[in-house]
Amino acid sequence: MNDSIVRKLQLLFLIGFSNLITVINYLLDWPLVKFANFRVPDFTDSQPLKSIECFGSLGLNVYDIENPAFPDCGYNYGSILLVLGKVLGLNGGIYRQVSIIFALLVSTIIAIVLGNYLTSNLKLTYFLVFVLVTSPPISFLFERGNFDQLIFILIFVAAFAQANKWRLLSLIIIALTALIKFYSFPLLVLFVIANWRFVNKFILIFTPILTFIMIFLDISRITWFPSTGGCCQFGGASFSYYFRFLGMTGHQDFWIITGVAILILGALVILKLPIRLFPVLRNTVDTKSNTMTTIQIFIEWTSLIVITSYIAGFNYDYRLVFYVTGGLIIFQKITEYSTSNVVWALLFITSLWGTIGLGSEHVSNSITILVIVTLFQIIGDLSLYLVVSYMVAFFIKEFLLISLKKYLLKIN
Repeated sequence: MNDSIVRKLQLLFLIGFSNLITVINYLLDWPLVKFANFRVPDFTDSQPLKSIECFGSLGLNVYDIENPAFPDCGYNYGSILLVLGKVLGLNGGIYRQVSIIFALLVSTIIAIVLGNYLTSNLKLTYFLVFVLVTSPPISFLFERGNFDQLIFILIFVAAFAQANKWRLLSLIIIALTALIKFYSFPLLVLFVIANWRFVNKFILIFTPILTFIMIFLDISRITWFPSTGGCCQFGGASFSYYFRFLGMTGHQDFWIITGVAILILGALVILKLPIRLFPVLRNTVDTKSNTMTTIQIFIEWTSLIVITSYIAGFNYDYRLVFYVTGGLIIFQKITEYSTSNVVWALLFITSLWGTIGLGSEHVSNSITILVIVTLFQIIGDLSLYLVVSYMVAFFIKEFLLISLKKYLLKIN
């Protein structure tokens, strides 16, 4: 049996393992979500499927949270999902099946990424698949059936299209994701810049402009936005959650600006510290090569979504599904098991297992449990901040500084 067949069989077994632990998590009634006291009926975030049912009769009034004709109103996604759902004949009756399919596809993609990324150590790969797929944010994502799963899947398909030079298809898919949940719009802009020489200029200019206009119109229709600065959230402004307990309050914009400043400061400090502490910064991206695999593109794109989401301020923890793959960018081209690599790997795992929004929101009669889970949450949020700062430092060094150097050499 040749190596290629062996690799494919290993990947199939890894995918099967990832799906199996997802199913077991479901059968065990999402124990980590239950422990955090966030358990609700399965797949409640699949409400957009219910909104599609009433879209035909109510039209865009499904956005109105006060609409008495629609008890499940308060739709807050892009209107394109309503249109496509109606065309495809989707409805609330299939929300359970759709949510389960999404969860299995997401766990499959995670297995594929890790299976192709960690080719040298099969045991480590299985361990990481288990730790990441069962982590609190991913359990939370699957339990809610949130449509971040759909965006994650579509971004992977777009990365596959890009790797195969189907750039126009990739552009359309990324634009579609931005129209559904908005936060991938920065990725669309960066895609346009990166593909300026390869796709028709009119299409590259027209697509983000039209997408932005449609997003603006959809946001203006939304009458209900999730609360911000609470538990079970991450982002630069999420630390306001802790300051509130100290009696420090402030406008949401203040915390967002503060979070961005602290994130950039962290990245700049990392760039000034000894490079041996940050292994990936020792490596240089091969800017001469135009060939990237689906996995490399997907990791890069999801890392950008993580950074822009973190900068935006507030995100529910289930959006950390992008961090599961995007965070791997700080380990690229690293093969040795140095102390710094191990430390960053532990921070990466801790950031996922600490950010579930426990602490004071956790219902328990034990003060000890409350203190422990609150401290673990703080450690998780700080770990996430450090890793995202590292990711920002990587992009500053490998892309912004290299691009500036190329430009200066060109004009000289």
